[in-house]
Amino acid sequence: MAKIQFTAAIGDMRGTIGGVVATANYAGACLRSRTSARKSATSAQQAIRGNLYSQAKAWSDVLTADERANWIAWAGTYSRAEMFNPTQYLTGLQFFLGANQALKQIGRGPLTDTVGTWTVGAPSGVILAWDDVLRTLTVNGSVGPGANDVPTIFATPMVRAGRASTKTLQRSLTYADAGLAGPWDISDEYQTKHGTFIEGRGIFVKLLYTNQDNGCQSAYSVNSVLLVPPP
Repeated sequence: MAKIQFTAAIGDMRGTIGGVVATANYAGACLRSRTSARKSATSAQQAIRGNLYSQAKAWSDVLTADERANWIAWAGTYSRAEMFNPTQYLTGLQFFLGANQALKQIGRGPLTDTVGTWTVGAPSGVILAWDDVLRTLTVNGSVGPGANDVPTIFATPMVRAGRASTKTLQRSLTYADAGLAGPWDISDEYQTKHGTFIEGRGIFVKLLYTNQDNGCQSAYSVNSVLLVPPP
């Protein structure tokens, strides 16, 4: 069932009506045909699911009652914003899984108990720079990371110029050391994951900061760059 939110100036929709899906991308609201996935899970997807399974099992088999109570308390204290529910609260298990998944993205080990303060800075914008001579791509935040914040970078494969719908193409790419100021050169990591740079194609990059102690993640910023050829 679709969700519809109307205001005096704008209407918005989310969900499915028949064979049409109401969604949004970086260009704004849009409608697309509903499709069914036909491909089997990739090795990366299988790894993510395996990690979620092991962490969910740890919730009941490894964590103590006090540790579970601490996660439940955090889940009831810190909400997250969602368009149709601006103060959405997770369960303790969901909070625990989310924190450990975020830590795995930056190469940190899993937590069993809450640690530190659930806070992190935000980049408040992402700056991309393509050097058409050196063929390098760098990323920077409009606001630099705090001493405990790990710059966490996601990117899409190269897409044809003009494409706007890329949210589902974002993949975890790399991360920098906690507190390390940008710009960060992602050229090698990008080409290892997505192939050699192709001039004339575009790349969308998402940047957020992750608290290295407990997995708290900031709001993300997205920007795109066109790989123009040298003059």
